[in-house]
Amino acid sequence: MSKSKNMNNRNVAVEIDSLSFAYAGAHKSIDDISFRVPQGECHVLMGASGSGKTTIIRCINGLAGGYWAGASQGIIRINGIDARQLAAWERAEYVGSVFQDPASQFFSAQLAGEIAFGCENLGFSHEDVVSKVDTLIRNMELENLRGRKIDTLSSGEKQKTAIASALAPSPKILVMDEPSANLDENAARELGQTLKRLKEQGVTLLIAEHRIGYLMDVADSFHYVHEGRKVCTMRPDDVRRLTQSERLEMGIRTSDMTKNMEEVVQHKSSVDGASGHNVELKASHVTVRIDKDDIVCDASLDLCSGNITAIIGENGVGKTTFMRALAGLVKTQSGSICIDGRNVKPRHLRKKVWYSPNDLSAQFFTASVAEEVMLQVIPTEDNVEKARELLKKLGLYEYKESHPYALSGGQKQRLAVVCALMQERKVIIFDEPTSGLDAINMLRLSDALTLAAQNGAAIAVVTHDSDFIEACCTHAYVMNKKAK
Repeated sequence: MSKSKNMNNRNVAVEIDSLSFAYAGAHKSIDDISFRVPQGECHVLMGASGSGKTTIIRCINGLAGGYWAGASQGIIRINGIDARQLAAWERAEYVGSVFQDPASQFFSAQLAGEIAFGCENLGFSHEDVVSKVDTLIRNMELENLRGRKIDTLSSGEKQKTAIASALAPSPKILVMDEPSANLDENAARELGQTLKRLKEQGVTLLIAEHRIGYLMDVADSFHYVHEGRKVCTMRPDDVRRLTQSERLEMGIRTSDMTKNMEEVVQHKSSVDGASGHNVELKASHVTVRIDKDDIVCDASLDLCSGNITAIIGENGVGKTTFMRALAGLVKTQSGSICIDGRNVKPRHLRKKVWYSPNDLSAQFFTASVAEEVMLQVIPTEDNVEKARELLKKLGLYEYKESHPYALSGGQKQRLAVVCALMQERKVIIFDEPTSGLDAINMLRLSDALTLAAQNGAAIAVVTHDSDFIEACCTHAYVMNKKAK
């Protein structure tokens, strides 16, 4: 079948005309979506978690209807070609993809191999592959990670690797699903500058995001999606004029990128002391070594009942590794971790500390949301009522019969939080729980964690989310390579 181009649309990189899609066994996720993205422009899909943004991205890169079974109606044209006429490998030449969960798109164990993977599969010469890998490692500031195994990288480092991998084959269209989800403020600004350079080079960008501040100087248009339908298209100045209540209602984060994390943190108490609360967990001079590299070095931290402590720092300083050590999930080389005043072994920590990871790909085990929240809980009347109230508080009650993996990324994050709060452990640790959450659900999460802290839990949260820190964190702990 010939790939005849529509000459009237030859300057349109992506055209979506009356597109609808329903996943197998589910209602429509998107309905009658239409818009165009001219070549070399940056368009942003914004809206609440579960509104259909990710599904639109999947339809464009071919995953919806391919990897994700379902039925579609309408037309997608890529560079004027009906996408139905493109083989999967041909679409991959046109469209590069960055997913919300970067680990889900990795094929190699090593960083350089992952960046090279797409180019090798598309038949690039060895010399071109090496040149592209070296250039991207340099441009994405990944040189110090070149020899590291991907599964030892931080969530932010994995995200940067995924972006480099998507850019390696030099696609003319790049679709991205929440690419800043695991990046600190500085890294998000750097990502904005990277996208600006790509746009100047003629790359067309379509990005699904809640956190739009870093895109304000890059985007040409913002498409607001609500309950599976496109409501309106806005220019950047229109978005800047939105009031705080309008942004909340639309499920988008602040458009202001002038906010400095240091300014946010300075209003939070240091964790050097117990602040009058019981110390539930005390870590002293902890060092964790992976592949002969000290990922965490001489770190000390008190987690106290009633406190919500933000664990902050640049990508790659060891925040996740430190928290996994506190939960007994990785071995420490030196230092002590005490519960109830006693230095305890990892197996004891695993019984006392609940850890909720950022990577939820292996987090859920049952066939429904309702089953998942009760999985490790005695099904008393009180616990059933508690689960019901938490699901309502975090906007998940209507999905109680849904399979956990049928949820959007943001909904999965909220489900993980409900599961954690149902355990009633003295110490609860979350790794980037607001990743993929819109503004409204971020506030819902803040309220839920505040209630748990008021009931005596000691909560630690790895986060780059300044809005979240302002909303509910009582304390802050700043990590760096030397550790506090």
